[in-house]
Amino acid sequence: MVSLIYFIFPIKISGIIQQEFVITPSYILTILLVFWIYLTIFESEGGQTLGKALLDIKAVGEMNIKKAAVRNFPKAFIIPLIIDVILGRKYKTLRFIDKYTEIKVVKL
Repeated sequence: MVSLIYFIFPIKISGIIQQEFVITPSYILTILLVFWIYLTIFESEGGQTLGKALLDIKAVGEMNIKKAAVRNFPKAFIIPLIIDVILGRKYKTLRFIDKYTEIKVVKL
């Protein structure tokens, strides 16, 4: 249990040797994949993630797990998001993926 605490919070507690916490590419990729899966599941099931619920907005349209995965991929990985927003401006929408998946975000 102590080693798990050191892994998450690398601090020195009363003389116990501190375990060094190193952020590796595999660690970052794991976090991004978990974030993508979270976004996909929540939007496919109810059209809302925690952030959308707090802002009182919802993704509407013919949503399924595949569309949710495609729609949320750019959010989890920054380079596709930049491309998505640039293409979206060309097609007069916020994000190109929303036009492709035929999903809209509306205020409740």
